[in-house]
Amino acid sequence: MTVLCSCVCPGNSIIQQIEERMDDFDKPTPAILNASGLLGIGRSTVLTNAIQKCDIVDDSYMPPSIFLSNSDSIEDLIVKLYDQGYSEELDVNNLMSRSNSEKIDLCVSLLSDFTRNKEYLLIRDDGCLVDHTGSVRSWFDDIARRLQKNNELQLLLVTSRRINPSFERANDYVWSANVPELTVAERRGLLSRVLSLYQLELSVDEISKFSDLLTGFPDQVFYACHQIQDLGVTAAWKKSHDITAFNAERASIIISDYSNEPEVLKFIYLLARFEFISVDFLFQIEDRPEVEAWLSELIVKSICDYTGADRDFVRLNDSIRDHILRNKIEIDSRYEEKLSNHLKLFLEDPTAYEDDISDVLYSIKESIKAGKIPPERYLVPSHFLKSIRELYQARNYNRVIELANRILEKENSLDDAIARDIRYNLCLCTRQFRNPRLKSHSHSLIQ
Repeated sequence: MTVLCSCVCPGNSIIQQIEERMDDFDKPTPAILNASGLLGIGRSTVLTNAIQKCDIVDDSYMPPSIFLSNSDSIEDLIVKLYDQGYSEELDVNNLMSRSNSEKIDLCVSLLSDFTRNKEYLLIRDDGCLVDHTGSVRSWFDDIARRLQKNNELQLLLVTSRRINPSFERANDYVWSANVPELTVAERRGLLSRVLSLYQLELSVDEISKFSDLLTGFPDQVFYACHQIQDLGVTAAWKKSHDITAFNAERASIIISDYSNEPEVLKFIYLLARFEFISVDFLFQIEDRPEVEAWLSELIVKSICDYTGADRDFVRLNDSIRDHILRNKIEIDSRYEEKLSNHLKLFLEDPTAYEDDISDVLYSIKESIKAGKIPPERYLVPSHFLKSIRELYQARNYNRVIELANRILEKENSLDDAIARDIRYNLCLCTRQFRNPRLKSHSHSLIQ
């Protein structure tokens, strides 16, 4: 997809602006290039194409990437950076007992190791580094200021929210742009190129008719071409409402395509259990030979993608994962049994699984939800927050209150946003029981 989009990229003008900024010797080189915008709009493509065109990397370069959710914090960033494998062996345990300045030092060191290895990490951020108001977390601001001292590009940052323009003007360590939808001409151009890739021949009028259905998202173009390839031009046009509704209902439409393939559907539901999962861990849970073919098809169709330095992790598309979780779709009992047995083994000896971050993160969250807290050296605040959120969705209010009170005992070591989110969930639960403690926590939330 990156190669195709490079010719009809939704950010060709943005790429030109990045070139001009990187060539502006009157200003220090920005440590961070940021692209914001809607999911699926081509933000990471814009940044990758920009550093290729600036001759910072070659044309085939694909950056290593990590994902940070709005319940993650500096501890999660440290663990995910270290797991990429670009740094020498370090002790990244007991993070909750370390000072904020120590954690910032560790982040700077880990990020600098990427640059020393001529790599440009791409962070996909959904509220951890840049919150819903467009404000940059204070600890990340400290990290970025330290990185700027090297006077070279250090990091690519994709965010769901645009950084406040006033902040950007006052801090030249970051250069930001909001990636717009594909223009009408870009939609038609991308559609023509994808059709050519699939060796599909449409008349000029047919291309024009299908391009009129598009709303500016590259993923929608690929979905339209999949429909034409699978159904033929006439049948795809008769189901053109599916293409029109793709952005609003893309998850349910994609999942419904597998209604006659229950085993693949169960596999998709399994992937939704994880923010990301290593290929090794995945094959421990599902070792049938069909898995490789399933995975290849899901990746081709952009239902999931590889991530990590060596593309050794798999991550389900956000909209599909969110759809499955919101609808509380359960996984197959066979998978449930395997994961339950795996959790028992993890609790018996967590050290046996330290080499797989996806395994550790999943097992810690599930053990917390089950009331079996693993050794504290493995814990970071977001483990509790993610468990609290899932328990609240399951209406297990007593367990939420118990966990929230436990983590708030160490509030001085928490990121402010994490603490506020935990208090918020605690308020929601105490309200269920008309608990008088609600008043004090509500007061804390508005301070």
